Amino acid sequence: MMISIEPLVAQLRTQLRASGFDNQIFVHEGPALKASKSEKAGTLRDSGASWGWVALGIESMDFWDTHIGMIPDSSVDGYYTVGLHWTERDDAMIRPLATAIIGSGKPVFSQPAKEFQWSLSPLQTTGSLPTPEAATAAIELAIQFLSVSSTQNKHHQKGK
Repeated sequence: MMISIEPLVAQLRTQLRASGFDNQIFVHEGPALKASKSEKAGTLRDSGASWGWVALGIESMDFWDTHIGMIPDSSVDGYYTVGLHWTERDDAMIRPLATAIIGSGKPVFSQPAKEFQWSLSPLQTTGSLPTPEAATAAIELAIQFLSVSSTQNKHHQKGK
């Protein structure tokens, strides 16, 4: 089944513009990044991973290392899992932030993507979210991440 990510992309762009965070949070479409020359894209291509996803990049973070991921639920059209995704390289920095933001649950490691994925609505428990709610949840998570990470960065700068 071919899943269209376009409705989610449109929702995200509209909500980001309305929120005023569209200059700090950026929409990335998996299919548009498939040809990227980045090492992470190469890893995904080599693993045979799906490119039918959407992600939010966050200002001052390397997109490929840390982002808010939205993965389609292949069993329910128009539904997505939403979560914070990060690489092993960033684990020591991101995991405490993820714990502060998400709290319950724990991340799983996606072997094809070579990243931790801590979902707000894991498929195996509470279910995925329909497109409008997935967009809202992703943006709220990204805004929380911006807030917590900027607070942490200020504390680190004061300690130097």
